[in-house]
Amino acid sequence: MSGAAKARSADSAEGTQARQQLLERLWASGAVRSSAVAAAFARVPREQFVSGFYERQGRTWRWCTPEALPAGQWLERLYQDEPLVTRLDTHQLPSSSSSQPSAMARMLEALAVQPGQRVLEIGTGTGYNAALLAELVGPSGQVWTVELEEELACQARVRLQAAGYGERVQVMAADGWQGYAPAAPYERLIATASASRLPRRWYDQLAPGGRLVMDLQGSLHQSGFLVLEKLDEPDRGGVQAQGVFWQPPLHFMPLQLPPLTAPPTGTPSSWSPEEPMGNGPRVWRLPATHPFPSLLEEPAFAWFLQWRCPGIRLTRRRRLLPSGNPSGEEWLTLVINPLPGVLQFRRTGSATDNWMVAEVTSAGQPSLWDLLEGARQQWDTAGRPAQQAYRIEVTAAGAALSLQTAETTLTILPDLFAEDLS
Repeated sequence: MSGAAKARSADSAEGTQARQQLLERLWASGAVRSSAVAAAFARVPREQFVSGFYERQGRTWRWCTPEALPAGQWLERLYQDEPLVTRLDTHQLPSSSSSQPSAMARMLEALAVQPGQRVLEIGTGTGYNAALLAELVGPSGQVWTVELEEELACQARVRLQAAGYGERVQVMAADGWQGYAPAAPYERLIATASASRLPRRWYDQLAPGGRLVMDLQGSLHQSGFLVLEKLDEPDRGGVQAQGVFWQPPLHFMPLQLPPLTAPPTGTPSSWSPEEPMGNGPRVWRLPATHPFPSLLEEPAFAWFLQWRCPGIRLTRRRRLLPSGNPSGEEWLTLVINPLPGVLQFRRTGSATDNWMVAEVTSAGQPSLWDLLEGARQQWDTAGRPAQQAYRIEVTAAGAALSLQTAETTLTILPDLFAEDLS
């Protein structure tokens, strides 16, 4: 009996039943579509990889364990189709989790792992997804999984060994942005954390004919479910790989960066909307029918904008006036790194009041308003396309993100390999 089989033999009847109920929901939702992925979810106990999780209670977090929850609730909570936050950073923000099972299933279906393949996972987390991958590659395959945090990598390694996957899964504490070159190439690569670009090293470590699945998320936090196929050899047009976006989009925590040894340069200084906008800002009032700023919250436009204007950032703040007065002040502040300018939408009074716009730019620098309006007009002309209309083509020149409609092909971003997109 294999180590994984021995671990499953000690599994409780309650755990088996809870897994089966989750699997039925994943089948019904369409997240699981193949017998191979279904079998993996049926075999791997999530409770062996999650010993506790954080639950939001107002402004604080509650740590939940089998002992802290009423009898019978632990497995019920573990096998809901929900992500489970397992680690907080120093600011009490989630920094690691056990991903939502339906999102994991959709990614595994897209990855289409075959028995005997070599797979690289970026973002080990609890190790649960690595165990699912181990089931998919089978005894003749191998999984390498990379985790930035040494403590998390050690915990996942122990859990995987205890669950019987120690020989089939290698856990490395390393920078996920770099992939893992010593064991390359890989037939499959999956990233269970979002990335603001397509890391060149991931692509280089993917074998010809290989497939990469990831959450591509831009600076406006709009995510895409990218499935990229690397061709066995370039086609006549020089295309080496092609990527499409599956639906619905993914939503993963950002891939962490190693600690900086020095502060970055070229980043705009922080700015508060209560402060003056600078010397001589350009100020005007928008007509009530103007699409901005509400268009900035339209997912299809925000997805387009974050790649058309890489480095764009948008913050929103609202300040209510004393109790009993429905009026208040609302700001939306926009910057595009590294351009030295600020564009602010401000509304004082009721929600029906028109927005004021103020812009500060440096001499000789492009107007942020002109860039924003130009992007809107380009998106309108293209027919306000949904995310499915976008494609990625990798050539010797880079990884180009383009918009393909019945009328035209428009290059939105010439190279997603670039390291300065965020």
